[in-house]
Amino acid sequence: MRGRIVNFTQGQEPVSPYAPSGKSRSTTSSADDRVDQAGQAVLDLLGRAADAADESNKHALDIAHSLSRQLRAAEDRIITLEAELKHYKDRTDYAERWLQRIASEIEQRFLSSNEKVEA
Repeated sequence: MRGRIVNFTQGQEPVSPYAPSGKSRSTTSSADDRVDQAGQAVLDLLGRAADAADESNKHALDIAHSLSRQLRAAEDRIITLEAELKHYKDRTDYAERWLQRIASEIEQRFLSSNEKVEA
């Protein structure tokens, strides 16, 4: 919209908040240069901010991928440990059944024999 003049009423001077007001062309040119420089500076800052945001986003994604791999490894380890736990629990149950059988045999053979001897 730069340089556009808006006429709101007839018979009056054109009204535009940014239009030059009777100043010389050189003054307008230097004002335009300052506006161009300010605009370019804003665009440069926006570009740097976008680059920083992209870098930050990439870093966050790298961390997320790393954490995802670590989580998957931990889940795999948990599955392995749960399988080992089941294996050892089964072995413990099996050993306890054997101990009960042995205790029962001892009671039947030795305690019933002792009772016969005493009688």
